[in-house]
Amino acid sequence: MWRKSSANTSTIGCCIESDHLRLAQISRTNGALSLNTFDSPYSGSATSNSDSNVEQTIRKGIRQASFVGRDCVVCMPVEDASCRHLRFAPMEAEELESAVRWAIAKESNWSIDSFATAYLNVGECVESGKPRQEVLAVAAKTDLLQSALARIRGAGLNALAVDYRTCAIARCFLYGVNSKQDVLIIEANQCNPQLIVVRQGVPTFIRPLLSKAVGCRDTRPVAHSIDQSKRGSADHHKGLIDWQDTSTLQDVIHEIAISIHYLSEARPASEVPQLGCVLGADEITETIHEHLSDSKTLEYRPFLNLCAPAFAHVLQDSRLDKKFNEWLPTLGLALYEREHLLKEEPR
Repeated sequence: MWRKSSANTSTIGCCIESDHLRLAQISRTNGALSLNTFDSPYSGSATSNSDSNVEQTIRKGIRQASFVGRDCVVCMPVEDASCRHLRFAPMEAEELESAVRWAIAKESNWSIDSFATAYLNVGECVESGKPRQEVLAVAAKTDLLQSALARIRGAGLNALAVDYRTCAIARCFLYGVNSKQDVLIIEANQCNPQLIVVRQGVPTFIRPLLSKAVGCRDTRPVAHSIDQSKRGSADHHKGLIDWQDTSTLQDVIHEIAISIHYLSEARPASEVPQLGCVLGADEITETIHEHLSDSKTLEYRPFLNLCAPAFAHVLQDSRLDKKFNEWLPTLGLALYEREHLLKEEPR
């Protein structure tokens, strides 16, 4: 028998990666946060995320960690979901939902009933001098979504929601000292790097970085003019980004400048980021910070200086501060509809 969760305990964040599983739960007791975590490669063959291997690994985590309750929020592997910036003429919410669905079906060449979608209305922008309504839309094929949920149910968990990985990361920036300011985030991983703009814990802009270098579909909302023939940034055999490569860093600086220009043209000045943050391994972050600081585009600060003080404290105590970039999606999933856990309690 397991204990029921409460308002002071989050649901279980369940992050299913292509070769790895992470589970996390956040609790607040007497004003202090605590973390309960589990991470492991999948059971069975080394990098197989078949249904049975995922279920076995989740069950292993439930046995080994003292999670409260069995409710969870899950995100699908990056390759199983896609995100798009879409713009529409101003319309009512009911019309917008239908318009988003039809736009995704058209762009993806999917039948209208073959996928699930959700969207964030990120506000008004200007396009060719005309007002437009801008949304971030996430979509996943229904069969992949149902497969992910079946894995969760098969492992004995109850999925309350399926979240998008980037939304989970953005949630981790809530209640920081500068949380009311837009922050530009560079997620500097080796397979799916991206640029994210976050406002009060919600992503308002997402742009894949170096996507052509690693063979990803280019879903960015603005054009770029980087000469792909001059890239030295990707190991094409392994499909990994080399963040120590000078041309990679120059390309990233260029793409940041393009994104800032795009935001300056389309959005009010108050919504153009002045702060930046790099999420990545320590050695990668140091290298990128050095190059980005020279560009003087933004003021870059470490994540632990931008997140809620209680969150920074518990990450340091749990030693997750050394690899928090790997854990943020899972922790953000755990905070789904439990964001209040990050708020400072009145003294």
